[in-house]
Amino acid sequence: MEKETIRSETVAVGFMLAGCVVFALGLNLFVVPCNLVLGGTTGGAVVVNKLFGIPVGTASIMINIPIMLVGWRILGWKFIARTAVTSMVLGAMIDALAWVQFPKVDPILSALYGGILLGIAIGIFYQYNWSSGGSEILARAWCRATGKGTMGQAMAIIDGLVVVGGNLLLGEPANMLLALVTIFVCSKATDMIIAGYDKGMQCLIITNKGDELYRLVQTKYQRGMTCLNGRGMYTGNEYQVMMTVVKRAQFADYKKMIKTVDPAAFVIVSETYDVFGRGFKEIY
Repeated sequence: MEKETIRSETVAVGFMLAGCVVFALGLNLFVVPCNLVLGGTTGGAVVVNKLFGIPVGTASIMINIPIMLVGWRILGWKFIARTAVTSMVLGAMIDALAWVQFPKVDPILSALYGGILLGIAIGIFYQYNWSSGGSEILARAWCRATGKGTMGQAMAIIDGLVVVGGNLLLGEPANMLLALVTIFVCSKATDMIIAGYDKGMQCLIITNKGDELYRLVQTKYQRGMTCLNGRGMYTGNEYQVMMTVVKRAQFADYKKMIKTVDPAAFVIVSETYDVFGRGFKEIY
């Protein structure tokens, strides 16, 4: 058990380092050259860098220190200690890779590419229980101390203030839109990393031909189904409710198959956040 813990922590540290490299590249290649002020300590660090010439990574650490001291009292030392490690390594990595820059960067492409790289890095941090600090700590501390609002609402307010205030301080209000594009793309990339690319489509099929449908699914996809007994409350008729999950790429063909078996079937489709098990991926 102890060996397994050491192994899992070693893997987590490795991915944290990889996330820091990706984050630093996204920041130095696309965000800093275009003066994009994003939310959290990253946005604050860009402002400090442009106004006072302090390296972005160093500025990020300086901003994070008082924030972590506040969080220590409210959130406890375990969470803050892990956050401190990430923020220190990330700050050092940002400064170490500051020399990596493109000669000329298009602002719109910078917003897109920067958002993708930052989102990948943040997704890696979330997956392995790391935190880069900043607005996340302030949001957690505010919600726990006051009991008001949600963490998402608190982070949105904090990041919004940083984006608006930072761009106004730098005299580049036009960059607010690009910053919002970067934040949006970043959030989508983060979701993809956390949820994985192998999303599935869950189908609930209300039919009288469940057995026939199951045989066809087994023959074509070698995939199982779960049969639930249902009753229409309006008609009082008994139905089979067939539940299954298919891969996104199979879904269009799957709909045609349902129509072939039972054109009168009532089908409910929803996108799953993540799918584990046979035919998809193992539980990690």
